[in-house]
Amino acid sequence: MLCLPVFIILLLLVSPAATLRVQSKLERFLTQQSPRDFAKKVMQLRYYNWIDCCFDGACCN
Repeated sequence: MLCLPVFIILLLLVSPAATLRVQSKLERFLTQQSPRDFAKKVMQLRYYNWIDCCFDGACCN
């Protein structure tokens, strides 16, 4: 009877799932990109594309 719980514990320790890192809610929240940051990045890329385009003289009004 004692062998079964010991076997199960050893099996859990050896399994590949034991090496997976559990991500906390705080870590997940801090690593997600907010919509505001995403919008800033998009606007910055549009601005840089506009500058490149105007220096080429292809699209300036």
